[in-house]
Amino acid sequence: MSRIRSVHPGLFTDEAFMAASAHARVLLIGLWTEADDQGVFEWKPLTIKARLLPADMVDVGTLLDELSGLGQIFQFDHDGKPYGALKNFRKYQRPQKPNAVHPLPESIRPYVGLSDTDTIPVRDQSATDTGKPPQREDEGEGKEVTPSGSNEPSGVSAREPSAMQVFETILDKPRAKALVDHRNRKKAAQTAHAAQLVVAKLAAFADPNAAADLMILKGWTSIEPDWGTRNGLQLAGSTVVPIVGTAPGVWIQDSDPRWNACVERWQRERGRRPSANGSRHHPGIGHSFPADWPETKTSATAAA
Repeated sequence: MSRIRSVHPGLFTDEAFMAASAHARVLLIGLWTEADDQGVFEWKPLTIKARLLPADMVDVGTLLDELSGLGQIFQFDHDGKPYGALKNFRKYQRPQKPNAVHPLPESIRPYVGLSDTDTIPVRDQSATDTGKPPQREDEGEGKEVTPSGSNEPSGVSAREPSAMQVFETILDKPRAKALVDHRNRKKAAQTAHAAQLVVAKLAAFADPNAAADLMILKGWTSIEPDWGTRNGLQLAGSTVVPIVGTAPGVWIQDSDPRWNACVERWQRERGRRPSANGSRHHPGIGHSFPADWPETKTSATAAA
């Protein structure tokens, strides 16, 4: 059942959103209305096409792959059925009586913006918040939800590390400070969690400091592997880089011995090869595969 959702104006200047095609942007907003109150939806391209883009001659499966490649959605399987999760959904949607229609594995809860302290979803409750939209603070009727690009999100715990401390786990101190200053100028989120998401991206590169320099030079608040390789950066060999916060899984390059096995399983189970962001048409780039695949685990053990 479709639901009423809120759209924050900061969405339209989000880098990942701006990088998406026009139909993919419309589809992403439409998926918010199709997802349950956890940010989970059934991965059924034909059904989604009929419900959200009935008048457009587009391949919704390709659009879903595009959004997945941009880190805005993540596909996972539960009991043999495919589902999708929306990134940071519960950070910006605040249902009063959350309705858990679809399964949500514990490993994906941080991806949709849920923590252990959040209200446990209740089944068979009203899924729509009947109160005032939270972003109407300018009318004196609620507290504004901080957009993804805001510099100082609300609710930050005083006990959590600073963004600077998180960046220093992978960057030298001058680079870490420069990146924090740059993200401040761009009004990007400066929580520890936001910094951890960026660190996970930087870890994909052989020289994270060079990747941070490229971010600052290009005016980016984050970086993707293909953005770096297009600008002359080297990826971190065949090292498996956990995609922390972006999608539960492992990043495998197409030069990795496990690549063919993972691609074959992807095609066997999903009826298509990985999306363009992870295809062999882009040498040196890879793809985020589910971490619990037997091929991945077996190969990783053998390599060790």
